[in-house]
Amino acid sequence: YLFNPLRVANEGLWVGTNNGLNYINLKTNQITKYQTDDYPNMPGNNIAVLQFDQSGNLWVGTRTGLCIWQPRSGEFKKKYSDHVPENEAIMQLYIDAEKRLYIGTHRHGLFICTPEMELIQQLNKSTQPALSDDAISCIFEDSQHQGFDDVLVEQSFGCLLNQEVGIFLGDRIELHQSSSLCCNPQ
Repeated sequence: YLFNPLRVANEGLWVGTNNGLNYINLKTNQITKYQTDDYPNMPGNNIAVLQFDQSGNLWVGTRTGLCIWQPRSGEFKKKYSDHVPENEAIMQLYIDAEKRLYIGTHRHGLFICTPEMELIQQLNKSTQPALSDDAISCIFEDSQHQGFDDVLVEQSFGCLLNQEVGIFLGDRIELHQSSSLCCNPQ
C-alpha cells in the first residue's frame, strides 16, 4: 500500500515507490533516484508517505523508519528518538500549524512529537480504548476546526483526536469507505 507517495515541490514532483524515492523535474523531465545504496541515511527503499514541513524539508516515512530530506544540504537524515522505534514502519505523517509532527505507525500507534522528535504524546490501543489496533492508516486535520483543532486518525474505522484533551472520540464520526478519505490534504 502506498498512502501518500506524491508531493509537488517548486518545479518538481517527489514520488515514493517500493524501490526508493524519485524526484521528477517537470521542466526538464529529468528523474533523480534516491535509494539506500547511494543514500545510507534513508532507512529503506519502500516509501509509504511523504510530507513537507514549513521549512521546505521533506519527511519520508518508509517501512523501516523515518528520515528527512534537507534540500539545502542535499542529504537525508535519519529521524528517531527514544520513543519512536528506529525500524518502525511509518505509515502516515502529518504536520499541524503548530509544527507538531504526527507519526502514524504500523505497530505502535500514533506518536505526536516536536520537529526535534521530542515526544509530546503517544497514543495506542492500550492508552486509548477507541483505537481498535495500533495500525494508523491516515491522518488529517479537520479544516472546519469546530471550536477546537481536530485531527482525524483512521484505522479500519475513524477516530477523532481532540487536541485540547488528548483523547480519541470513536463515536464522533462515521466513515462509510476508507477509500473516500483523502490523506494529508494540502
